Amino acid sequence: MVAGMLQRQAATPYRWVAASSLVAVVVLAAGLPGKVRGNIDALDAQRKTNAGTYEQQAHERCLHDFGREDLVQALAFARGQLPDDARYYVATRSIPCVMLNLFPREPVRAGDFDAKRDWLVLDDAAGGDLPARVAPAARAAERRISFSPSFALIAPEDRQR
Repeated sequence: MVAGMLQRQAATPYRWVAASSLVAVVVLAAGLPGKVRGNIDALDAQRKTNAGTYEQQAHERCLHDFGREDLVQALAFARGQLPDDARYYVATRSIPCVMLNLFPREPVRAGDFDAKRDWLVLDDAAGGDLPARVAPAARAAERRISFSPSFALIAPEDRQR
């Protein structure tokens, strides 16, 4: 039917291509609004559920989901110590959550860690299983800022006091 309608508008070899394209557009136009509406409704329900949540509480939610409620206060302590423009290496099992909670500070990979300018965030304050480039910084007792027996920060060597 569509090919017949296009008989006068398009040359014969292109008629089936145009007809197929038109059918695909019509099918998408008919089905897509319902799919989009369903996604919008799901997002709106999630928005309503979290409407009373302040931003920091939303960031901390992942800590609760990971079963790491102990890090909520420790990361609040870390945010108070690290400047907003600080770079840090973090040793923890909850890396994405810690990164979210320390934003806008910049995480660095072990290969990019520089003890002179980067902070070290230790979730396991003993600093076990650290990469070779990071391990010496974890032993700097004079620069250690402890929050608890299991959480500490190591300040950079060039930190302004």
